[in-house]
Amino acid sequence: MRTALLVSGLAIAASAPAAGAQAPFGAPAAGAGDDALVFVVPFANLSGDPVDDWLGVGIAEAVAIDLQMAGARVVRAAAESGDGGLEAGRRAGADRVVDGAYQRLADRLRVTARLVDAADGGVLHSVNVTGPVADFFELQDRVAAELRGGFESAAAVPAAARDPAPGRPPGAESARDPVPG
Repeated sequence: MRTALLVSGLAIAASAPAAGAQAPFGAPAAGAGDDALVFVVPFANLSGDPVDDWLGVGIAEAVAIDLQMAGARVVRAAAESGDGGLEAGRRAGADRVVDGAYQRLADRLRVTARLVDAADGGVLHSVNVTGPVADFFELQDRVAAELRGGFESAAAVPAAARDPAPGRPPGAESARDPVPG
């Protein structure tokens, strides 16, 4: 099932895993017992060359599909968000946000990604993958697999046991709560 939403000018598409969808061979089901909604944003092109803009959408799509195949509920942003996706993810009602960036230098590509708790802004998992541009599909598959592993790990740790976002006091419920200063 596929539905489209418009959240504060940001078009997003939500998809549920297909009936009978299986995790990739050898991969445990992500988020078993976790019904978190994951908001995936196209990755930012830090190199600035418009020729490479398609890479960010491709990486985000690979991550979204990998998480869906593993059983996660996923919402995909149709466009890059200026705030890294956290605020857009919150507006979409997401529990977690995946965002990231990539840089190209000659024939090398570096991809960084993170899985963020939308409630408090804390980073649950981060990924850094570097390799030849010619291995782009392998690099995006590595990013997707590592984020899936982070999603599985985050699902196993109760929110109350996680460290708050940097600068957030322990026990703070939301990134919107005032920080004592």
